[in-house]
Amino acid sequence: MPAPLGTPEQLRDPDWRPPLPQAAALGIQHVLAMFVSNVAVAVILATAAGFGPGSPQDAEGLPDLTYLIQLSMLFAGAATLLQSLGAGPVGARLPIVHGTSFAFIPIMLPLVAGKGP
Repeated sequence: MPAPLGTPEQLRDPDWRPPLPQAAALGIQHVLAMFVSNVAVAVILATAAGFGPGSPQDAEGLPDLTYLIQLSMLFAGAATLLQSLGAGPVGARLPIVHGTSFAFIPIMLPLVAGKGP
């Protein structure tokens, strides 16, 4: 059984920080969870548009797919930093991970596939 991160009193304190090794492991877990969800949306939309993995334009469409992935990661990271660190009255100042939403995919799939609205 793994050792607990802290005592119950420490875990209730919102200003308490775990030791660096545990904090680093938890941070890596957050980054990996954010990375997979952001990449999935970009790959789904690129595949529907015809330049994703396995498409006839696989090699030519790679720069476009790379651009989609980079933009989704950039803005998810900026939103995560804004929520975590805060800027004035904006931000929860909690370790909230923002990512790309899957909610717009059913609407975007026919649009990027060229079938219209």
